Amino acid sequence: MNIHEYQAKQILARYGVTIPKGHVAESAEKAEIAATKIGGSRWVVKAQIHAGDRGKTGGIRPAESLENIREHASDLIGMKLVTPQTGPAGRKVNQVYVEQACDIDRELYLAMLVDRDSAQVAIIASTVGGMEIERVAESSPNKIIKTLINHTDGLGSEHSRQVAQALGLTGQHENTVVQLLASLYHTFVELDASLIEINPLVVTGSNELLPLDVKMSFDDNALFRHPELEKLRDDTEEDPDRLERARHGFNYIKLGGHIGCVVTGAGLALATIDLIKRHGGEPANFLDLPPTATRSQVAEAFKLILKDDDVRAIFVNAVGGGFTRCNVIAEGIITASQDVGINVPLIIRLAGTAREAAMMLLRNSRLEFISTDDLADAATRAVDAAGGRR
Repeated sequence: MNIHEYQAKQILARYGVTIPKGHVAESAEKAEIAATKIGGSRWVVKAQIHAGDRGKTGGIRPAESLENIREHASDLIGMKLVTPQTGPAGRKVNQVYVEQACDIDRELYLAMLVDRDSAQVAIIASTVGGMEIERVAESSPNKIIKTLINHTDGLGSEHSRQVAQALGLTGQHENTVVQLLASLYHTFVELDASLIEINPLVVTGSNELLPLDVKMSFDDNALFRHPELEKLRDDTEEDPDRLERARHGFNYIKLGGHIGCVVTGAGLALATIDLIKRHGGEPANFLDLPPTATRSQVAEAFKLILKDDDVRAIFVNAVGGGFTRCNVIAEGIITASQDVGINVPLIIRLAGTAREAAMMLLRNSRLEFISTDDLADAATRAVDAAGGRR
């Protein structure tokens, strides 16, 4: 789960990190009030969307008067901001963050993330801040410093001082980095974060070290431990289909092919995708029903797949066992056909608990479908039904 910049900064402030003064606003009038509360004569108005590169596309604007604040906020709120990370569709800006401006002397990069290869938390730092770290990795890989933190020992001062020295920060700044990284690590571990990225981390003209932009992401699987974080979710920034499938409790990933897949279990779902491709077809999706799937969840999975105009056939590969019985799968299929209709060829392969009861339900429903017990045969029939080998 991603959150907005202003939310990430509020979290860091609670963990002892010094951040520039700022307030979020949903209107031009509130943006002007925010600037008045901050004080001073120079501010920055920032569009709040879950995407980077805002500055390059007009989403971050300096202001030197309250009139500027109103103009920028009025212009940004309600607009579709397009950046390389949003894609051509862009994202609608619903609020702006009015922040105290500062004189920038140096821009650095600092992040903490989960390193999948080592299964450890990694600190990524660079003297080239303000750029996408991927571009730095391509053009100047020697300017990226990576430090791994052993989860047993945790963050030590030696890690922090090593990062500070690599960034060319000494004296007072070195001590500040040590404190900053300690706060980031505490935040990261305690809140089950998957990414905390500060880009840029700036050295100001007055010799302060400040996080100018912050991104923060959390592990969805750990949100049950953090109801306070779940409240920060902005549904307007989420894929509607993702929200729908999360509400119904199943995993779904669109893959772009023509054969919709409804499968019980992630391992079987992956094997089904491999088998379809082996027989010359292209799966339209990965869909993994939960082990406690209900009739309603199966029906909603079908409805989601049927929304995809590219789907030419649906392949059901279900093994009854544990908490999910084949008759529940059958009841869900029948419910979907009654609610929205199934207007593409349907290939069904069922095995395991209550298979016979399920087949009887399906036959009595007068639903048209192709049934086979052989998995390879089912995949071949699905490929043929969707138009044959690619």
